[in-house]
Amino acid sequence: MVKAQGEVETICEMCSRAKAEAFCRQCAEFICNDCVRSHKNMKVFASHKVMTLQELKEEGAKGIPLKETPPSLCTDHDEQLKIFCFDCNRLICRDCIIYDHAGHTSEFVKKSAPQYKKALKESLAPLVKIETNISAATKELEEVESEVSEQHSAVTDTIKQSFKQLQEILLRREQQLLDRTSEFMQQKLDNLGTQKKGFTNAINEIQDLVEFVERSIENATDEEFMSLQQQVQEQMQEQCAKHKSIDLVPAEVANIGVKVEVACAEGISDLCIKMADLIYLRLDPRKCTAEGPGMKVAEVGKLSQFTVHTLYQNGWLCGEKQVVWAELKSVVNESVLHTQVTVKGRGVYEVAYTPLVRGRYTLIVKVNGTQISGSPFRVFAKIHPMQLGEPVDIVEGLVKPWGIALNSKQHLIVAEWDGKKVTMFDRERKKVQTIMCGKSTPGVAVDKDDNIYVSNSKNSLIHKFSKEGKLLKVVGQKGKQPGEFSDPSFVKIISDKLYVCDRGNNRVQVLNTQLKYMHSFGSGGDGNGQFYRPNDIAQDRSGNLYVSDGWNNRVQVFDCKGQFLLNIIENGTGS
Repeated sequence: MVKAQGEVETICEMCSRAKAEAFCRQCAEFICNDCVRSHKNMKVFASHKVMTLQELKEEGAKGIPLKETPPSLCTDHDEQLKIFCFDCNRLICRDCIIYDHAGHTSEFVKKSAPQYKKALKESLAPLVKIETNISAATKELEEVESEVSEQHSAVTDTIKQSFKQLQEILLRREQQLLDRTSEFMQQKLDNLGTQKKGFTNAINEIQDLVEFVERSIENATDEEFMSLQQQVQEQMQEQCAKHKSIDLVPAEVANIGVKVEVACAEGISDLCIKMADLIYLRLDPRKCTAEGPGMKVAEVGKLSQFTVHTLYQNGWLCGEKQVVWAELKSVVNESVLHTQVTVKGRGVYEVAYTPLVRGRYTLIVKVNGTQISGSPFRVFAKIHPMQLGEPVDIVEGLVKPWGIALNSKQHLIVAEWDGKKVTMFDRERKKVQTIMCGKSTPGVAVDKDDNIYVSNSKNSLIHKFSKEGKLLKVVGQKGKQPGEFSDPSFVKIISDKLYVCDRGNNRVQVLNTQLKYMHSFGSGGDGNGQFYRPNDIAQDRSGNLYVSDGWNNRVQVFDCKGQFLLNIIENGTGS
C-alpha cells in the first residue's frame, strides 16, 4: 500500500505494478485494470467473480474471503497435518502418532473440527445476549437524552414567559436560572454521553469478536480453525467477563423542572427572587423521612411497624414512581430479617417486621434504591418482662433435636439425633426440606453461602451439603491423626472456618469450608488448654474463642490461633 494525497492506495497484488481498481473473490486479491482484462480474456480466470472496490466496500468485511492456503506439512516427516492431538493441543501427521504422540488422544481434523465449530458457535450466545441488552439500554439512554433536551426547552420557555412580566427587576434572576438550567442539562448530557460511549465501545468490541469468529467458522480451513479455536475461546470468555456485569441503568434521569409564581410588585426584588427557583420534579430520597416506634425499639415475637413519608414539606410528591425497600440486619451474625412494605396513602408507606431474637439490628430504608435521610438506623429488639420464660414459637414433630442453625433466609435447620436426618423449616416453621444423614447427627452449621455442615458422631464423619440438600463432600474417619475424628459432636462456622468439637480426642479441629484440615488445639487432661470431651464453641467480637469443657466444669478461652488465655470457672472468676 502507498499513500496518495492523504489517502491509502492499494497496489495490485497480482502484478505489483499498478493501482488496484477491483477485487477477485476467487483469488482473494486486489487487482488493477490490466489484470481485470486478463481475468475476462483468459480461460483459467473465466469463472472468477471480479468486484469493483465500491461493491466490495458496500459488502463490508464479510465480502473479503480468506485466502486459500496450501496444506500444512509436518516439519519432521514432510507429511500433511491432518490429525489433531488433544493432549498436546496441536496438529500432527500420521507418522507423528507413531513416533512422538504414541498413546495420545487424537482424531482426524475433518472429523473433530465440525463439533468444535458447533460448540464455539453456541458459545457466542452469551455475547449476543449481552450485546442485545446493551443495545436496548442504549436505546433507553437515547430516550432519556431526548427527554432531557425536551425538558430543557420547555423549562427555558416557561422561564422566559414568566420573567417578561417582571421586566428589569427579574432580568438578572432570569439569566441565573437559565444558566443553572443549562448546567443541569449539560451535566446530565455529559454523564449520559460518557455512559453511551462506554456502551458503544462494548458493542463494537463484541461485534468485532463475533464477526471474527463467524468468518473463521465459515472461511478458515479446518487446520487453521483448530489452531485458533483455543485462543478464540479465551477471547470470548474475556469479553463475557468484561461486559457481563456492565451497569445498563442510565446514569441520569430526566428530572429538571421549574416552578415560577409571578405575584410581586416592582421594586420588591428579594420577594420575587424567593418566588422563583428551579426544583426537581422527581424523587430526591434524601428528602424522605421515616418515623414510628419500630424505628428504634421492637419486642421479640411482636409485630413492629414504622411509617415512611415520601412527600416534600410543601406537599409535593417526591417522585412519580416510588419503590420503598427496607432491610433489618442483625449486628451479631448479619442475618437479615424479613420486612413487609404496604402502601397506606399518597406518599405514605408502612414497614412491618417481627423479630424472633433479642439483640441489636441495623435498619436500612431505601426509596428507589437510595437511602433516605438518617438511614441506616439502629434498632434494639427486647423481650418484654411479661414475656420472659414464654416461648415465642414452638416447632414440633422432631425426633431428639440436637444441633440447630439458621441460614441467611432465617430458615431453621435442626439435626435430629435419632431421626437420622436434618430438617429445614421456613419462617412460618413449616417443613420445607429434609436431608437424610444417618443416625447420630448431633451437630449442624451453615456458612455464608447457606451450605450445610453435619457431624456424624457414630461414623466419625463430617458431611457438607448444598443449600438444596445435595451432598457435596464427606471427610473423616475414626482415628487420632489430623482430619480424623472420634465422636465429633457440635460443629460451628466462625470467620469462614469450620470448628469441630472432636470429643473423643479431647481437642478442637479447624477445617476450611472445603473441609480441608487447617490446625487443631487442645489435648486430654484438666490443665490449662486441655479438655475432657469438649462440647461447644463460640467467638466474641475480639476473635477470642470460648470452649465449653463440661466434664472439667469450666469454660476455657483461647485466642483466634488456639493459644490458651484463661479459664472461666464455676464461681464466675477467671484463672
